Amino acid sequence: MIEINKLTKIYNYKSPNEITGLSNVSFSIAKGEKINIIGRTGSGKSTICNLLLGIIKPTSGNFLINGKEYDSKSRRKKLRLITNDLLSSLQYPDHQLFTKSVKEEILFNSKNIDEDKKYMYELLEYMDLNKNILNQSPFNLSSGQKRKIILISILIKKPEILIFDEATAFLDPQSRNEFIDLVKKINFELKTTMIFVSHNIKDVSRFSKRTILLKDGRMYMDSNTEDVVKYYLEGGY
Repeated sequence: MIEINKLTKIYNYKSPNEITGLSNVSFSIAKGEKINIIGRTGSGKSTICNLLLGIIKPTSGNFLINGKEYDSKSRRKKLRLITNDLLSSLQYPDHQLFTKSVKEEILFNSKNIDEDKKYMYELLEYMDLNKNILNQSPFNLSSGQKRKIILISILIKKPEILIFDEATAFLDPQSRNEFIDLVKKINFELKTTMIFVSHNIKDVSRFSKRTILLKDGRMYMDSNTEDVVKYYLEGGY
């Protein structure tokens, strides 16, 4: 599904202000698999997400999605068009909401309105949301509801891969656990490949048994979550 080969991103390349965002990182993710990526600020977490989403281009190395290769020579517009058919990202919810009603939010840019409406009602039921929520402003919802609505607006496009970049930020412990359990259920039942990016040890421990640890743009570990968390907490990081 996803294969990353010696992927490197240097910002301000060949200038006096070069900054290494990612250096020589390689790993693969199988179809339907879910993994964690953890690390402190500046470790390369956001860089790897932005590369996979086609927002930025690599300096060297490449990555493959469903066998299609992307590297520094790939045209950015083409890269984003192709990857957006496969990947979606859920980040800070208040930054991703912009329409007047929940219904508009979910059906924004719909290519098949009748089919998407039907799926929308199925997803609302799947997430235990009453259909009356459709007429509400998304900005008046709770943080947990906002995340569910964004998740529905993503799932309605039927992506093969989901990236969660600090998706549980600002949620209380109960809401965090409920959200993580929901996306795990989606992974299990819909077989959606998932990348969960976070610095929260409790969240990654709950989400997946496999964790990649990044530091200063390099991959330090790719192992079972229990071992990575132990290494992280004991100060090895």
